[in-house]
Amino acid sequence: MKCHVHIIHPCDIVRLGIENIIRSIPLVQVSSYLYFKDFTYQPNEKNLVIFDKDYLDEFNDITKRHNGKLILGICINTGNEIIGKSDIKCVKLDIGENELRELVKHELGLTGKSIGKVEQNSLSAREVDVVRCIAKGMSNKEIADVLCISTHTVITHRKNITAKLGIKSASGLTVFALLEGIISGEEVTNR
Repeated sequence: MKCHVHIIHPCDIVRLGIENIIRSIPLVQVSSYLYFKDFTYQPNEKNLVIFDKDYLDEFNDITKRHNGKLILGICINTGNEIIGKSDIKCVKLDIGENELRELVKHELGLTGKSIGKVEQNSLSAREVDVVRCIAKGMSNKEIADVLCISTHTVITHRKNITAKLGIKSASGLTVFALLEGIISGEEVTNR
């Protein structure tokens, strides 16, 4: 059976960051929506909806309309409040990339592993420095100048980071850096 993940969140950076993480899971189609009204149920597929807690009522309406068939939910909760439905997984916005990926695979039945805290692929201290610079919007040349290394070394670090994290884009690395506390929101610049 095909699996389709629908990401519905009002914040572009959160929605696109989650989309980037989920796209690395094989055999999964991903759709991203700003509003729940744009969501399209995919019949004959497992539908996993990752949504902001403010869309809980809309999610409940959709599951009622389809008698709960083939619709799973993961609610993104920014606070500590508890969501009332026990069949909806709730995660905090600061969930790690690998933990989210494993949770999605588990919910879709794509893994036999139990879900616990997934150990983060460890980045070296220098790779963390490179991620921090990328998240701040620096070019390879700027990173090389700031870290006093060659541009070739920066590119090598970026290849290693991609291999470890599975994140290819600067925007994906920015979301990763924010979620992992490598940088704060104030440090992100629009270039």
